[in-house]
Amino acid sequence: MVNWSPKLQTAVSDLVYQEVHEKVRDAVIALIDKEREGEQIDRALLKNVLGIFVEIGMGQMDRYEDDFEEAMLQDTLLPRFP
Repeated sequence: MVNWSPKLQTAVSDLVYQEVHEKVRDAVIALIDKEREGEQIDRALLKNVLGIFVEIGMGQMDRYEDDFEEAMLQDTLLPRFP
């Protein structure tokens, strides 16, 4: 499959990533919050989804750090109320 769009002058996967990464990030953080509250979660799913942040960065951690880790750390700082 060809990923480059000459008309758009970008990779199609980058366009898809830009469209959905914030929703995916928020869903992953919500899943982690559920586990912190004692619920069982699908850890394999979590690992696979987080792997997407690394894969889209061509194996580098930049996308993971910028698009997920920062938000996760901010969420961790928020106080939890019962």
